[in-house]
Amino acid sequence: MFCARLVLVATLSVVAGCGGTGGGGGNDAPITPTSPSSGTAGGWTGTLTRPNGNPPMTVSWQAEQSGTFLTGPMTLTNGGNSAVVTGAGEVLGDARAGYTLFISLRATAGQIPGLPNCSIIGGALARPGIPFPEPFRTINAAPVTMGYTNCQGFMDPPPQRTDVSESSQLTLTKQ
Repeated sequence: MFCARLVLVATLSVVAGCGGTGGGGGNDAPITPTSPSSGTAGGWTGTLTRPNGNPPMTVSWQAEQSGTFLTGPMTLTNGGNSAVVTGAGEVLGDARAGYTLFISLRATAGQIPGLPNCSIIGGALARPGIPFPEPFRTINAAPVTMGYTNCQGFMDPPPQRTDVSESSQLTLTKQ
């Protein structure tokens, strides 16, 4: 079975200013990919901005880190109704050039309590992001296509359609 993986490209930006060791001159040493510090793991909160005047969803993600991979439950809340999806991604880059996060969102039918037939899949085709150095404070994602199937009771009434697809913007802040 072929399984297409949707990937959300997010850039990690900083709130702090740049630091350095001084010294001026260029450094032609090759950049070796490294795992980011554990600063990417932990709690993130934010919004999933939706099109056509629909209210944004609130988002909470508890990410765990193993090497360059982040994974954990991501709660999407829409008008008081919540659904938990799996947020999984890989952080690529290095401390000098910065990191880029590639993430997918997924919950299949039977995985969301109270919404047994609902499936939610989100992502965008992988494409280069703009890397930012540590410390990580904000994730501003590239537009993501979110698909909601049989999610009546989670998506906005009326009308409660069985299939909704929309392009959304994900923004998260480190807690």
